[in-house]
Amino acid sequence: MSVLIEAIFIGAMMIAAIFAGSNAWSAEANGLVETKGEITLVVRPAVNLDPAGEASSSELSLLDIVDSATIPANERELINRHLKAVTLTDRPKTGEERTFTQDGLEAIVGEASRRLETAGFTVEWKIPSRSRIVTKTAYSRESVLRAVQAELVKSCVGCEVIIRRLDLPNVNVMKVQSWRLSPRGDRPRGSFAMPIEIDGKNLLVSGVVEFYADVAVAARAIQGGEKISAADVKTERRNITYALDTGARVEDFDGTVAARNLSTGEPVWKSNLRREQLLRFGDPVRVMAGGETWSVFADGVAQGPASIGDSVRVKVGKTQKLVSGVLKEKGLVEIQ
Repeated sequence: MSVLIEAIFIGAMMIAAIFAGSNAWSAEANGLVETKGEITLVVRPAVNLDPAGEASSSELSLLDIVDSATIPANERELINRHLKAVTLTDRPKTGEERTFTQDGLEAIVGEASRRLETAGFTVEWKIPSRSRIVTKTAYSRESVLRAVQAELVKSCVGCEVIIRRLDLPNVNVMKVQSWRLSPRGDRPRGSFAMPIEIDGKNLLVSGVVEFYADVAVAARAIQGGEKISAADVKTERRNITYALDTGARVEDFDGTVAARNLSTGEPVWKSNLRREQLLRFGDPVRVMAGGETWSVFADGVAQGPASIGDSVRVKVGKTQKLVSGVLKEKGLVEIQ
């Protein structure tokens, strides 16, 4: 008898389980989801990511920028899973930054809201006007030196940058939570002072820097007004820290002459060159006027100096009428 009663009990339990599963399926099929309550999720205005996270994920998710303190502890695992499923962009590398506006984030959180509402939550979002995400770097002399070096390289493309001295602001290194440089972008001449934000405070990191680059130098003594070709210069590594001009390139020598005397070994800057004057006052010229299918020529006399592409006035023929045109080549002025 006891065996029969036990068998009946087990059978009843199985039937109850089947009905329970059927009811659960029916509720899900009819959109009946258990209501879990209202939650408020807050997007942080500033986020410092742990560099260790780069190894675990290459993507930045909504979970990374939501304040975990606003998530109910008893539902945190489920909510985090839904937030992590919403990808924002690629994860910033160490020293990089990602910025999101309020409008941009409002469009993104809609997907997370739909996921959470399906799970039974009613969601309210609090989104700042701007959210800045950086992968933090430990504050140390070495890390600041690397960051300053990288910024100075940007200010002088192709240059070798040597920092001779670096002075950090007086702060407690052990207590620094976040920091970032705010470079101005211009190339310093020797001494520099670069803004640095440390835990929200605007400070300065200063020092002394030298820039070295390959520049053209005169391979021989060159007279002012003399035409320069690529054969007249050679390339040498020079300290350009205090240079106020840009070094001349090979293509800059086309149609130019030396603006002044240059000694052997002297750097050739762009300001040392000027366009070659092919026309002087009183030089005879041919004046051309015409259209696509016809041209008319006349003789004239230049009324001023000009280089190729310059505008020049010309007296034409016996009438001595003044016309203006552009010097197209030596001895030829085109009226446009």
